Amino acid sequence: MMELLKTKDYDVFKKNPSNRTYNEGNIRKIMTSLGLKNKMDLRPVIVDKNMFVMDGQHRIEAARRLGMEVSYVVDEDAKDEDIILLNSNQKSWKLTDYLNYYCQQQNPEYVALAEFMTEHELSITQMRALMSEGDAFNTMRFKTGKFIFPKEDKFHKVNQRLQNLRQVQNFIKNKNPGTKMCYDGSVFINSFLEFISHKEVDFDIFLQKLEYKLEWLRPCTNMIGYKSIFKNIYNWKNKSPVEDI
Repeated sequence: MMELLKTKDYDVFKKNPSNRTYNEGNIRKIMTSLGLKNKMDLRPVIVDKNMFVMDGQHRIEAARRLGMEVSYVVDEDAKDEDIILLNSNQKSWKLTDYLNYYCQQQNPEYVALAEFMTEHELSITQMRALMSEGDAFNTMRFKTGKFIFPKEDKFHKVNQRLQNLRQVQNFIKNKNPGTKMCYDGSVFINSFLEFISHKEVDFDIFLQKLEYKLEWLRPCTNMIGYKSIFKNIYNWKNKSPVEDI
């Protein structure tokens, strides 16, 4: 059984670069909980033999701000990959947390994804939408380190969809300067990418129709609303309308 230790020397703990980034909201919640009743002994921070934090970085920061002792144990056998396992039963990791973890592990597939996202200023949810066709971005495989960044010969459709998205976003921006119209939101992007991926939809025709019926576009809270608007715009005076969208 690991010995329970305590300290107020917060600097003795080292942030593991493979761990997720700090969440200010999570820190504040823990501070409130610790302020009401300090039960850190029941769930101590876990560190490896070199004092890198495996689980509990938010608890350490909360304790630091409150001036409280940190309860911790040293797991001599801890490894970097244990971080995901330890955190899986706590606050759920976001896709960005998994991306950061595997990038820190120098996984070339995730590094390539991160570089592409940075180059094109894309969020992880937007990237997932771009790669949704053909199950190229499988969430379970992504979380378990099995993501494969598409090779150049298979990445053509992703680049084409990104180009189409940027054309529509720029068109809306130029026609409505100073108004975002939600065109950079995940709901709009996911809706557009799903719509434009339909085998019967011709992007060039959609762009032509949008020029005449841009006023039909309005902010929606869900994908059904956006896709309905896209379909109405596309079908306006169209001899080959689409129905099953």
